[in-house]
Amino acid sequence: MRPHLRAPSVTLLVCLSIVLSVTSGEARDRRGEALNLQATERVMVGFSDMPGPADVAAIQAAGGIIRAAYARFPVLCAELPVQAVNGLQRNPHVRYVELDHLRYVSAQTLPWGVDHIDADLAWATTQGEGVRVAVLDTGGDPDHPDLSYAGGVNFAGWRRDGSTGSRWWNDGHGHGTWTSGTVGALDNGIGVVGVAPAASVYAVKVLSNSGSGWDSDIAQGIDWAIGAGMDVISMSLGGPSYSAALADACQSAWNAGILVVAAAGNEGDGNPATEEVSWPAALPTVMSIGASTSADGLASFSNTGSHLSLVAPGVSVHSTYKGGTYATFNGTSGACPHVAGAAALALSADPTLTNAEVRSLLTATAVDLGPAGWDGGFGYGLVDAFAAVGGVATPVLYDAAVTNLSAPGTATVGDLVSVDVEVANNGAYTETFFVTAIDSIDGEEFGSESVTLAAGAKTTRGFTWDTAGNSVGEHVVLAWVTLAGDERPSNDSRSVEIVLSAVPPPATGLDISVTTDKSVYRRGEWIYITVLATDGGSPGVPLAGVYNFVEVLTASGNLYIGDAFTGPDGRTVYRLKPKPRDGVGTYLVLVLGDSGLYQDADSTSFEVVR
Repeated sequence: MRPHLRAPSVTLLVCLSIVLSVTSGEARDRRGEALNLQATERVMVGFSDMPGPADVAAIQAAGGIIRAAYARFPVLCAELPVQAVNGLQRNPHVRYVELDHLRYVSAQTLPWGVDHIDADLAWATTQGEGVRVAVLDTGGDPDHPDLSYAGGVNFAGWRRDGSTGSRWWNDGHGHGTWTSGTVGALDNGIGVVGVAPAASVYAVKVLSNSGSGWDSDIAQGIDWAIGAGMDVISMSLGGPSYSAALADACQSAWNAGILVVAAAGNEGDGNPATEEVSWPAALPTVMSIGASTSADGLASFSNTGSHLSLVAPGVSVHSTYKGGTYATFNGTSGACPHVAGAAALALSADPTLTNAEVRSLLTATAVDLGPAGWDGGFGYGLVDAFAAVGGVATPVLYDAAVTNLSAPGTATVGDLVSVDVEVANNGAYTETFFVTAIDSIDGEEFGSESVTLAAGAKTTRGFTWDTAGNSVGEHVVLAWVTLAGDERPSNDSRSVEIVLSAVPPPATGLDISVTTDKSVYRRGEWIYITVLATDGGSPGVPLAGVYNFVEVLTASGNLYIGDAFTGPDGRTVYRLKPKPRDGVGTYLVLVLGDSGLYQDADSTSFEVVR
C-alpha cells in the first residue's frame, strides 16, 4: 500500500533540524582539527601568484582579517575563523594554508671571536664599506656609543607597521643590539669592535621585547630587506616548525641576490652524528651557522646535521647590549653574526660577487675542523674572514649534489609514496656519501642510503614514504646529500611539495530525485509522487532502505507531509488527492533523503486545474 501524505508533525520537523545541525557541527570540528586551530587563528596563506583584491575580499568575506601582505612574494597573513580554513584550502589559487608560528631568539650568546676568525687581518683590505647588512632581531639600541645604525624599521609588537622612527625599533630586549655589535660595532677605540665595523647595519625589529615574533613579522622583515636593497640578512632566531611562507620569503631574498644567514639553533646534544633542525636555518637558501668554542671544539648546545654550513665563535661572546652597555652570552645567536660580518667583508672587497659566489667562498676558505671535509658537527669548518677576503679558495675537488627530486604532487594519507632522488659526484675522485630524505613538516626521516660513485657519475635512489599517521595538508619532502669536502652547498639539497588528503569516503553517495506521473491534474484526481534514491553514480544504482521525507505545499498554502523508506527498487511512491480547499494553481514538492551516511534533497512542481 502506498504511503499517504498527511498533516505535518512538528516533532518530526524539529528532530530532523537537530540531526542536520549536529552533523554540520561535527564536520566543522573535524576541519578545525586538521590544522590544530582554535576558534580563530593566525595563518599564512601562500598563493600561486601575487594575491589581488579578489583574494583579499574572499578572506574578508569569510570573516578573516588581513594582518600582513608582502610586496615580493605571494603570501598573505590573516586571522581566520576555523570554519573558513577548509574553504580557503580548496581555493585553486591557494598553494598552502599554515599556522603563523612564533620564533624565538636562539638563546643568549655574545662574541669574543672577531680576532679568532682573523677579521682584524682583513681590515687592511676592507672594514666592510659599502655593504648593507639587515639584522632581523629584537631591534637595536639607537643611542649606543659603540654602534651607528644606518637605519631601522619595526615589524614587531603592537605597532608592527614598518615604522622607521628609532623609538619603534628600539631594543627593549638586548638580543638584537648584541648581534648587531658582532656584525659591526664601531672601530672607535671604546668597548668592542665588530667583524665589519664599517658596514651599514640596519636594525630590523621582527621579534618583540619578550624575544619572540611571528613568522609573518619575520617575513615582513625579509620583504623589507629585499625592497631596501640589503646585501646580507642575519637572523639569530629560529624554531622547530617548518614554514612554507618563510621558505618563500627566503627564496625571494636569494633570488634578489641577498645572502641569508641564520643561527643553526641551540637544541644540540653534543653529538655531531645526530640531527637537530631549526627553521629557517635549515632551508636550502639559508646558511646554517653552528657554534664553536675558543679551542675550536663544538659547543655542546649547537645544533648539528646535514643542513649545517659553517661554525663560528659562539661561547662567551662579548658584544654591545641595550642601554649603552656590554654583555657576554653563549649560543648560535653569536655565531651567526660572525658569518654575516665575514660575508660583508668579502662583498666589500669584491662587490661583483653574487650571493652564491660569496656562499661558496666562505665555505671554500673555512678552517676545516673535525673529520676531514664537510661533517655534520662543523659543516665546512670555522669561518675565516681574512681568507675569504683574500679569496684563497681551493679548487673544487669534492662535490656531491642532489640533481633531481621527483615525487607525486598529491597522495592520500596511508599511501606508500615513491620518492626518487638523483645524485651526482661532480668532484675529481670516487666518493662514498649519504643520501637522506625527510618529511620536514612532520619531522619524519623515511630514507637514508650510502652511495659510492666514480667521478662524474650519477645515480637515482628510490625511497618509499609510508604516509600512514601523517597529517593532512601540504608537506615538503627534503633530500640531502652529505659528502666530506663538498664545496657546493647550494646543490646539496632539493625539496618537493606533496599534498596529503584525507582517506576518501566509500565510492557510494546519495542522489535523491522526485517526479510526478503527470505535470497537470484536474482537481479530485489522484496524484502519484515517486521518490528515487540512487548511489549518485552514472548510471546510478538504486538504494533500498533510504529514509525520505516529503512536503507538498498546495496552491492555497496548505501543507501535506509524508515519510517512508525506499523499497528494493530504490523507490517510494506517495499519492495525494487535492481537496477543494487546496485550490488550483502550482503545487510545490520537496523531498529530503537520508541514508545514514549521506543526505540529499530534490524538488519539483505540478499544476492543478478545475
